[in-house]
Amino acid sequence: MVQSKKELAAKDVSIQKARNELSTSGAEQRLKHLQEELKCQRQNTESSRLQHQQRSKELEKQHQRDLTELQKERQSLEKQHQQEVNKLNQELQQARTLHHTLQAQADKKQALDKELDTLKGKLKWTEGQLQESQKKEAQTQAKLMEALCEAEGVAVSLEQSRKRERALEEEGRRLAEERADALRLLKELQEEKAVQAPPHQPVQFCPAGQSFSPHPSYSPHSGPPTHIKRPRAATLAEQKREEDLDLEKRRAEIAASYPRTESQAKAEMQNTSLTASPLTLSPFTGGGDTVVRRTTVEMK
Repeated sequence: MVQSKKELAAKDVSIQKARNELSTSGAEQRLKHLQEELKCQRQNTESSRLQHQQRSKELEKQHQRDLTELQKERQSLEKQHQQEVNKLNQELQQARTLHHTLQAQADKKQALDKELDTLKGKLKWTEGQLQESQKKEAQTQAKLMEALCEAEGVAVSLEQSRKRERALEEEGRRLAEERADALRLLKELQEEKAVQAPPHQPVQFCPAGQSFSPHPSYSPHSGPPTHIKRPRAATLAEQKREEDLDLEKRRAEIAASYPRTESQAKAEMQNTSLTASPLTLSPFTGGGDTVVRRTTVEMK
């Protein structure tokens, strides 16, 4: 039993050696095959390169031959052109001689004079038309410049409106600060009045449907800010309406002064006019103060 195991182990070792030898020989054969293929590819590449070089040389030679032929053809054409020029000069000289001969004939000279007068009349008429066209062009340019000046004026008005808008925003912030100061002062006065009030106050009876208030329903500081701020808000709103009317008048004047390009003028006005957002003061009496509202007005 032990001997059979040893024999089996020896056989396994021999089989493993045989497998290793087979794998080594197969790898060598594949390596040789790959080397042969690589050698063939190198030879093919070298032959292709040589063929390409030969082809390039042949093409260069052909190009040189074509260039030489073209130069010869160019020289031939230049020579032919010079001959044609000489021939035309001779024909021109002959034509001039014939023209002088024909001018000597009186009848033909009179016909030529009449034709010349006709051409002069046509030329004069053409010059008159040209002058009228130039006048119309000058008028058109003047109207265009006027429209551009009006557009610049509108742009300046728009800038002024923006400045007024910023001033209104500052005024709104100032009014808000004044409102806060007035409320703070009112609160302080109410606290001082509550501290200075006598300990025993008579009971106040209110009619049905009204709430009881331990303090008077009015304040000496709530009324005056409203009466002061409302006229200012009305004045600013009136200024805004006047600016809008002024812009509409300017647009109407531009359209009336330059009717042929009214669409172009409107396009320029739309390009120069931007969206403005002025402040409008709306007098709402909330505790005797003015509330500032912002409205957006699009200039179209």
